[in-house]
Amino acid sequence: MKKFLIPACCAFSVLMAVIALPGFAAETEETKSPQIQSVFGREEGADPAVREAGDASLAFPETQEGAASADGMSKAETMELFGIEEYIFEEVNKNAWLLEDAVLKAEPYQDAEDLKTLQKFDKVKLIGVNGCAYWEVKAGEDKGYVRADALTTAAAVIQAMQEDTSVLEKQLALKKQAENEAMEISRQELTEQKEYEIWRQSLANQTRSYYWDGPVLSRSAGAVYGPNGKETYYNLDMSGVIAAMRRMGYYGEYWVRNDGCKMLGDYIMCAANLGVHPRGSLVECSLGTCIVCDTGGFAAGNPDQLDIATTW
Repeated sequence: MKKFLIPACCAFSVLMAVIALPGFAAETEETKSPQIQSVFGREEGADPAVREAGDASLAFPETQEGAASADGMSKAETMELFGIEEYIFEEVNKNAWLLEDAVLKAEPYQDAEDLKTLQKFDKVKLIGVNGCAYWEVKAGEDKGYVRADALTTAAAVIQAMQEDTSVLEKQLALKKQAENEAMEISRQELTEQKEYEIWRQSLANQTRSYYWDGPVLSRSAGAVYGPNGKETYYNLDMSGVIAAMRRMGYYGEYWVRNDGCKMLGDYIMCAANLGVHPRGSLVECSLGTCIVCDTGGFAAGNPDQLDIATTW
């Protein structure tokens, strides 16, 4: 029997021809892994940019925020599949509290969409942790990501902070109250001072008693009969009289009214019979209200007489 030898080059040509058959190609295409097609992009129907990029088709699938990819996976699941560290969390189920005001993010990074604002001391459910900047939480019905350094799982820490805040708020409230009271006192003092200045100006311009419509004592008149009897005037150094009044506790300012009457506080200084009008008592004269500060020899002969201190 003769043996027919087929050269190696011919055998290779035959093999390549078989591979090129349409049926063989179709069968090979159909047996490709669906997972590989999903992750790396299908040749047929894929985005032209992906087909032209070749190996660049390993790029992440494009999905909208919170939307599912063509394979039914969320963006977070897709990122986790590709090993993106920020999206890989260890599952936990713990209560946590906000150490400060924070924002719940749609994705675990700073520039992500804001879902809602969380207030200091708000309670949330911590459901995922990792070594990155944002942790996964559930705030009410909303699920998102919050900065890890804004969270604590220690209820005692929050309680202590709340107590400190309460003490601080009380201290601030007391301080504010004291400031308001001080302002009110200052306002009252200012008002009183203003009113007193108005009164003092009116008093400085007074020339007669508001309660007397009879004759008024003057330098030219010398003596008159006023609302409480005879009135005269004198002009002496009042320093000793004022010192005596100070010892008795009368600390009103010594000054001179525009018409020449010598004043102690709001009252005209006068001398009287101390048995009738004791020192410090108030008595009305034709010029206004007097304060008895002194006495004189006239008092024995005319116990109702008033001697008015003036600059005349």
